[in-house]
Amino acid sequence: VSSGGNVYSASGAFSDSPFLGPAFTPNVLNVRSRAEYESLSHFLWIAKDLSWWVAVEMEDRLPVFLIACAKAVTVLVAFLLLAHTADALLVARRDTEKKGFLF
Repeated sequence: VSSGGNVYSASGAFSDSPFLGPAFTPNVLNVRSRAEYESLSHFLWIAKDLSWWVAVEMEDRLPVFLIACAKAVTVLVAFLLLAHTADALLVARRDTEKKGFLF
């Protein structure tokens, strides 16, 4: 992608600007870099998949209470993943507008 004759890559486009933190979600984990921020989505996907696996695959092996908890955790983590994804889109838009790039 070119802006003003300068070619930039997605990985190096914001390397010289500081990470301003999440757009609207609370920074409970004190995330200080884009790498930490982006790794949250990987963590949330893994947590959602593991809780879903427990809820579905272990249904006949675990007590009903634990299965209900696993299902509740799955829903909670899925909601957090959606919120993080929306926040990441807003962060990307904020950072590109700050740098003068347009979508």
